Amino acid sequence: MINSNPTYFPKSTRVMDEITKIGSKAAKELYCVKDLTLYLNEVFQKEYNEYRSKELFFPGCPFKIYQNHYQNRLKEYGQILPDSDEFDFLKDEDALFWQLAGMDIDSKNNFYPFYPHLYPDPHKKNIGFSILKMHDFIDNRIRELGHYFDGPAGLDPIDYDRVPRSALELQRNPNVKNPEIVLDKNEELKPIPKDAKIFNTVWEAVLFHSVLVSYSGKYSRTKKEIPDLVENMLFPDGKSISEHTFYQKLQLITNASKGISHPKHGKYTENDYIAVEDRLLKEKPEAISKLKEKYFHNELY
Repeated sequence: MINSNPTYFPKSTRVMDEITKIGSKAAKELYCVKDLTLYLNEVFQKEYNEYRSKELFFPGCPFKIYQNHYQNRLKEYGQILPDSDEFDFLKDEDALFWQLAGMDIDSKNNFYPFYPHLYPDPHKKNIGFSILKMHDFIDNRIRELGHYFDGPAGLDPIDYDRVPRSALELQRNPNVKNPEIVLDKNEELKPIPKDAKIFNTVWEAVLFHSVLVSYSGKYSRTKKEIPDLVENMLFPDGKSISEHTFYQKLQLITNASKGISHPKHGKYTENDYIAVEDRLLKEKPEAISKLKEKYFHNELY
């Protein structure tokens, strides 16, 4: 189950999409730049640094971050696929590695569409070094669990070290029983309602709501109304958004936009802004003007 979540590097992906869609000349005018490659790399560097400073997982992240997220990602995998075990997870991780390792300057199917335009040093090097460590971890973990690698037909196992790793396949040892993926009781997967609105962060939910309020001309909901408002607002893993946190951030963003409090108190990120803009394009395109008028992504952080 290869994770190709489009929310990874959303702005870099968006810049690349615009270049592909409207061409280089129009894209230069759109972004007011002379060098699109330089601009794209600056955008990528900013997003990469943000992920790294917050220690957020993304495919190709620094290995320390990969390690820190491994157990939680394994649990999430078990929530989605309850009959799976760690071998299944590692096999999909291995497939993800090869998809990342297979990114090429001429490929139209790269995991990251902007990859061909990244500078070799340091951006491609960073990703390359990180995924190699990820790969070593996968191989070592497969062996720790008691499974093995299988080579091409007719090749003696003693010669496996002489062929590329890509020629070997991960194989389950039927005599080994993997430990089940243990979920805490409060982590059991709950079905996500069809009418649920999925947000990656609380700020994204608050910003989206604020734009709709600005567009409709209605006042923000009172604290008593917040529970009904956030009832169907969920994170991607199905967990609920906190009523208290939502209301707290709603007050901050409302006061900041009115100039009542210092702008730094309304600290949503550029990724939150982009996610809301993309959502409005799909659900309420006529409200985008209010987003740009009152909530430009540099205004409140």
